[in-house]
Amino acid sequence: MNTEKQYNGSFRGPGEDMLSPKRPPHTKRKAPNPMLLRVLRAAMLCVGGLILVLGLVVSVLPLFRIQNVESEGNSYYTTAQLMEAAEIGQGDEVFGVDLNAALKNIFDRCPYVEKCSVGISSPISVKITVQEKQGVMYAAVGGEYVTFEYVAKDASFRVLEKRADTEGMEPFLRVELPQVTSAEVGKKIRFASSDSDLSYTKVLTDALRENGIMERVASVDFSSISNLSYRLENGCTVKLGTMNDLDKKLKKAEALLAENADATVVDVQNPNSPTVQ
Repeated sequence: MNTEKQYNGSFRGPGEDMLSPKRPPHTKRKAPNPMLLRVLRAAMLCVGGLILVLGLVVSVLPLFRIQNVESEGNSYYTTAQLMEAAEIGQGDEVFGVDLNAALKNIFDRCPYVEKCSVGISSPISVKITVQEKQGVMYAAVGGEYVTFEYVAKDASFRVLEKRADTEGMEPFLRVELPQVTSAEVGKKIRFASSDSDLSYTKVLTDALRENGIMERVASVDFSSISNLSYRLENGCTVKLGTMNDLDKKLKKAEALLAENADATVVDVQNPNSPTVQ
């Protein structure tokens, strides 16, 4: 019988731990790139500086408060009215003002503003610049007073505002309109005659301005295109009739008024045979 035993394990010499794995040979650590270190240090300094600056800005901005609000281009609206509409007040944080919201508020609440801009003019000042609508008119409609503007695109009148009285309407031209069936804010005025062409109203008001008459006009009667007239601030009524020979009629009326300062009615419906009362 063969009693010789076989050993399949690996042999280790004296002093070696049978349980310890072989250690890999020692490798030398690579030295860091000095250029990369300098770049990283510079980046850390920049980030730290930026954080410091942002912290200072955040802490200082609330110190800038509105002390002055100036407006430009406004004649109908006061600076105080524009501030109230924009929801901007003295003492508010300058850099906390939502300029887009302020601009929208002005357009929503000030119907006679055509164009507008709102900006920060200094750390303590806000400036509101407006361009107000020109040629605004008003008329009595259904027991109310309606302001409106002429829209050249479709020769119509668009309602701007409704009021119970004429307070504040002094800068606007008062007119008499053809029979109105509907006048809603933001919409076109509707007339009983669906084919009403209002372009003649624009032609007449432009002619009054071009002849230097408009600043003396108190009201214009547009109610009938065949029976047009206007009343001057001194109470004199000028009857024009139709739009024919309009420029000739206006010049004739001015000449007669220069000769008859106390006239109450000047009729130039026939400019070749005018009458004065």
